[in-house]
Amino acid sequence: MHKSARLCQFVGVPVRPSHTARSPKSDDAERPSERARKTAAKTVIRRKPRRHKATPIRGLSLLASGADRLGLWPQLWEQWVCRTFALTLFACVPRLSNFARAEKLVDGTLTVVVTSSAVASELSFVRDLLLEHINRELLKAVGQLDSKHKRTVRPVLRLQHRVGRLQNLPDVSEWQERPKPPKKPSLPKITLETQLAVATASQELPDEDLRLLLLRLVGATTRAS
Repeated sequence: MHKSARLCQFVGVPVRPSHTARSPKSDDAERPSERARKTAAKTVIRRKPRRHKATPIRGLSLLASGADRLGLWPQLWEQWVCRTFALTLFACVPRLSNFARAEKLVDGTLTVVVTSSAVASELSFVRDLLLEHINRELLKAVGQLDSKHKRTVRPVLRLQHRVGRLQNLPDVSEWQERPKPPKKPSLPKITLETQLAVATASQELPDEDLRLLLLRLVGATTRAS
């Protein structure tokens, strides 16, 4: 009991009930929880940075979206089927790859232009094998496309032969090779007579700075060539 309460009882003044004082044991019991609470409030949870695993787009899927925007997706798929036929024929029957080339794809029918009827009869013996390998390669390419483009493609159902010329159709080497950038034309070399003519003409110039610039230009061109 506090001294003020004892004094009030001694004088006869009623003592108002006060809040019960906390015992030191209860304070000690609550201190760990308060410390833990403060520690938890101060603790900063640091998140680990996310590692974004980028998957590069390759092959047909890289060209599908751009061709679709331009309205060229059906033509691109037709050319991709013709390319697959050329590569498959070269892998299965390489001796016939120079005499047969795919021309167009219409409703699942792939038209193949051959040089003669003998080549057409030889292709008829391996028709089922070619169709199996072609559709297998096309299935790998379709697996990389999105659902929108997957709904628009169809497998090759049959092969149709036609005797004709192969001049305007690309062969297997053109499907495999990448176009080389055009070479830049080389600058013509300056002959000794031209250098002497420029040096002689520069001596007659009244402007000394212009004469020195011409001589330096001729000297730089000579070192470069």
